[in-house]
Order: sequence, then C-alpha cells, then structure tokens
Amino acid sequence: MIQRIQTVYFFLAALFSATGFILPVYRIITPPEFITELTLNNTEALGFPVLIAYIVAVVLPLVALMLYKNRPLQVRVGRVAILATLAGLALLVIKYGNTSKEAGVQVIASIGMFIPIGSIVFLILAIRAVKKDEALVRSADRIR
Repeated sequence: MIQRIQTVYFFLAALFSATGFILPVYRIITPPEFITELTLNNTEALGFPVLIAYIVAVVLPLVALMLYKNRPLQVRVGRVAILATLAGLALLVIKYGNTSKEAGVQVIASIGMFIPIGSIVFLILAIRAVKKDEALVRSADRIR
C-alpha cells in the first residue's frame, strides 16, 4: 500500500484539506480596525454546510487511501472528494463574496482559502496514478 505513489497523493490531499481547520480562511476588517480571522472551526460564522463539506473533503481521501484493493472504487471516491472540496470552496465564496459590499466591512481571503486548491491537485494526481496502475494490471492480465 505505501509503495504506491497514489497513497502519498491521497494522504497529502487529506493533509491539505485539513489545514483549513488551522489556517485562517478569511480575514474580516470592520471600521474601528477590528480584525477577525475565520477558520473552519468557526461554525457559527461560516455555517454548517461548509463544515460538512470540508470534513467530507478530509475524510474521503483517507477512505480512498484504504481502498487500495479496489481501484475503480478508489477513483470514484477520489472524484467525490474533488467535488466536496470544490463545494466547500464554492460555499465559502458565496457566503463571504457579498459581505464585502456592506458598509465599512472589508473581507480579505487568507491563505487557508487557497490551500484546498493544492488538495484538488493532489487528488487529480492520485486518480491519474490509480488509473495507470489499473492499466498496468489489465495489460499484465492480457499477457497471461
């Protein structure tokens, strides 16, 4: 299991998705220079659907990591993890995209907003590696 490169890719994708719970996602600046940093742990500010999408985005690559014996299912779980990550990003943009238009409130995207893009890249690399393994196994079956 650990000898395969997609194992590393799935683990790094889960790690990148989990950094949203540590790094600030948004920085909100209100008029008297009061700065609030939002992480994904701040459920009341971000909302429950965002939290669920990011928890799924962390758990699914780890599940795909354990499905190394069933490669087609591993690819499907990886694709769903990409969709969950994109859904979490979309929900964050929808939630705070219009907030900056309020009077005196400035919303700035922080580094935690862009880290899940790395997760998507690692998931795509993992899916490509799983497909390459599947093609190798099928070619070996043809030889027998």
